[in-house]
Amino acid sequence: MCLFGAPLYIIQGLPRYPQVPDETLNDRKQHFNYGSSEIGNLSGPIKILNSKKLSIKMSAREMQTFIHFFPLIIGDMVPENNEVWLFLLNFVEITDLILLLEFDDNDIIKLEKCIAYHNTKYVQLFNDCLKPKHHFLTHYCNIIKQSGPLKCLWTYSFESKHRELKSYTKNIHSGINTPLHLEIISFRKHFASYKINASANNTNYILRNINEFNSSPIHIYTLPSNETVVRR
Repeated sequence: MCLFGAPLYIIQGLPRYPQVPDETLNDRKQHFNYGSSEIGNLSGPIKILNSKKLSIKMSAREMQTFIHFFPLIIGDMVPENNEVWLFLLNFVEITDLILLLEFDDNDIIKLEKCIAYHNTKYVQLFNDCLKPKHHFLTHYCNIIKQSGPLKCLWTYSFESKHRELKSYTKNIHSGINTPLHLEIISFRKHFASYKINASANNTNYILRNINEFNSSPIHIYTLPSNETVVRR
C-alpha cells in the first residue's frame, strides 16, 4: 500500500512549517485522543535529527493511524494554502479512497486525479524523483476495475507478523536457510499453544491448522511412551 512511506513525505515538509516546533508536534501526537479503536496503534515520538536527516520508526498500521489523524493534530497551526499541507490532504484522500470497500465510476475518476496530483507535486515539492511505489499507484485504478476493492486483496494481516519474525532472526545464528528456521519456530509456537489448550475432542484442530505454517505435509506420530513426534 502507498501509505507505508507516507510519514517520510510529511516530516520532510515539517521544516517548512516554522509554526510547528518538534516538541509541539510530538506533544500533540502523543496526547491526541485517538479513540479506543486506534489508541493501540500509536507510534513513539518522532525524531528530527536535522533538516535532512530523519528518524522514523513505525509499523504499517501505526503509519496508517498517524496519517489519518495528522491533519487534526496540527491542522490549526498550518496555513490553509501551504503547498505541502495541500499535498498532505490530497494524500489522506488517496488513502481513504483506496481503503473503500465499494467503488463507483466517480470514485475511480477522483482517485486517478488525486494520484496524478500526488506524483506531480511530490517531484516539485521535495525535489526528488518518483519511486517504484509511485508508479504502482498509477495502476491501482485499473486493478480496482478488474479485481475489485484493494482492501479485499491486501496482505496487511500477514505483514503484521513481520516484526515478530524479524525478532526471531536476531537469535538465529546460522545463516543457512533462515526461512526454514522461521517456519519451524512458527510451527512450534502454534503446536505449543495447542498442547496447552488441548482437549480430547480437538485433535482435528491441529491437523487442520498445521498447514498454515508449512508448505509440505506434516505427519504426527504418537509413540508408546506417549511422546509426540512431528515429521515431514
